[in-house]
Amino acid sequence: MGRNDWAHCVFSKWDEAKFQQSFIEMEHLVKVMGLPVADEGKLLAELKDWESKGTHLCVNSPVDPPLLQLVQQELKTLQDAVENMSVEFEEEKTKVQHELQNVATTLEEMQQRVQRLETGQQNLEYCTGLIEGRVDNIEDRMDDFEGDANQRIAKIGE
Repeated sequence: MGRNDWAHCVFSKWDEAKFQQSFIEMEHLVKVMGLPVADEGKLLAELKDWESKGTHLCVNSPVDPPLLQLVQQELKTLQDAVENMSVEFEEEKTKVQHELQNVATTLEEMQQRVQRLETGQQNLEYCTGLIEGRVDNIEDRMDDFEGDANQRIAKIGE
C-alpha cells in the first residue's frame, strides 16, 4: 500500500497548487456528505478559515500575533507527539523532527518580523506626530507673518 502524503508528512510533494487543490477537494467532500445546512456551512467556514490562515503563514505576509501564538502552541504539541513516536519509525521521526524544527525557526522569524513591523509603525506614528506639530507651528507663524504684512501694507497705504 502506498504512503499517504497527507498523513505521512511528505513535505517535498506539497506546493501552493497542491495546497489549493486539497482545499477544493475537502470542500467538495463536505458538500457531498449531505449534512444539515447549518453543519455544512460551519464546516465550510472552518475550511475557509484554515485555508486563509495557512495561506497567510505560507506567503510571508504579516501575521497577527494571536494566530502566530496559536500556531506555535500547535507546533509544540506536534513536536511533543513526534518525540514520543515509536523507535520503529526512527527514520520518519527524524525527518518530521527536522521539518518541525524548520517550521519552528520560520515561526520565530515571523514573530521577530512582526515585532520589527510593530516597532517601525510606532516610530512612524511618533515621527508623524512631530511633523504635525511642526506644520502647525509653521502655519501659526505664517498666519502671524501674514497679519503683520497686512498691517504694514495698510499703514503704507494711509
